[in-house]
Amino acid sequence: VAPDISGTTIDGETLRLSDYEGSVVLLMFSGEWCGNCVAMYPEINNLIDELAGRPFVVLCVNTDQDTDHLRESMTSGKIRWKCWCDGGTKGPITTQWGVAVYPTIFLFDSHRVIRYTEVRSDSLRPSVISLVSEITKESSAD
Repeated sequence: VAPDISGTTIDGETLRLSDYEGSVVLLMFSGEWCGNCVAMYPEINNLIDELAGRPFVVLCVNTDQDTDHLRESMTSGKIRWKCWCDGGTKGPITTQWGVAVYPTIFLFDSHRVIRYTEVRSDSLRPSVISLVSEITKESSAD
């Protein structure tokens, strides 16, 4: 089970990973400075659209030292998920999780168990769909 993350968003709100138990969570460590991270945004936004109303959420630990670019990306709709502001690549959350490569991606099931790491491109969508489908099966079995 993944350790909880608690921190603040760009708007100063408290955000906790544990608040999203019951949903599949795609957790990405990224920054606006990272071209490979930004290149994934359209694919992630497509998943958000495809799974609207389903138990799926995207959360990000943002590693920008200056949050102006993050705020701009969120305002424009390029980033449509909640982000912790970690203050750089040596921030407390990033350090706790031992992240050194960007983007780093974790995919959790509804019980906050890390099921996939480093899912990208061809494996991202099927991995997410598979975990969301598991929740549907669990719900129908109850």
